[in-house]
Amino acid sequence: MELREQPAFLQYLSVDEQGQYIAEYNGLSLQSVYQPIFTRSYDIAAVEALVRITTRDRGNILPDVFFTSPQYADSDKIHVERLCRAIHIRNFANSTFSNLSLFLNMLPLVGEEFIDNDDQYAHFFSKLDALSIGHSQIVMELLETHVDDEPRLCAITQKYLRNGMRVAIDDFGTGASTKHRVDLVKPSIIKFDRGLLERYMAGFREPLLYAIEVARNAQAQTVIEGIETAEQWVCMKALPIDYFQGFYLARPQPCTLNNRIMQLVTN
Repeated sequence: MELREQPAFLQYLSVDEQGQYIAEYNGLSLQSVYQPIFTRSYDIAAVEALVRITTRDRGNILPDVFFTSPQYADSDKIHVERLCRAIHIRNFANSTFSNLSLFLNMLPLVGEEFIDNDDQYAHFFSKLDALSIGHSQIVMELLETHVDDEPRLCAITQKYLRNGMRVAIDDFGTGASTKHRVDLVKPSIIKFDRGLLERYMAGFREPLLYAIEVARNAQAQTVIEGIETAEQWVCMKALPIDYFQGFYLARPQPCTLNNRIMQLVTN
């Protein structure tokens, strides 16, 4: 299935009975959920768009498993990632979060596929404009997967930066999310993997402190992921970290529609 052209791409999108955009592709159902990212004073600064993937028999597939499993073809991963982005920005634009920053996961594989296709990027940017989402609200979150062509990775991130967006390194401390990638990409935000938090809480503090130092030297803001207890929340707030995310603070949920959209759905 080839989804390069917009008419072919859009046929996989629909709106459910709750007024949420969803996508159906190759036996998979894709639904947007959003997890808030908080300041230390517990104000919501941003939301991260995530996807729930279910099969025809109502089985669930974890996104991390789907995007890394050799069971699924690269072409399917590319199409699913693009469909996720399409529903995420539409639901975000119709939500009560629409004035905040939006973190969108960026699979390097997708960027490599379309790096030379300016039309694909132009459509994404113009769709944001049509939805009244400011480019500065978008944070492209570079996943920790390895890439073979680092210059192309830099070219991908530069496309977003030139169009007024920000770039974040996801899950620093695992996979390819290393100091080398920070030096290469020069992100404005670094998200620390929850493993660094867990090691810190177990008394092995140096890895998280090193990550904070890397971010400080890169002049990047920081987000700690995976806060699941009150003790972790208190300990992380004692460190020079800017933003916080985790199940203890808020679980991923479908967005709440704004009043205008809710009236259209219910009337």
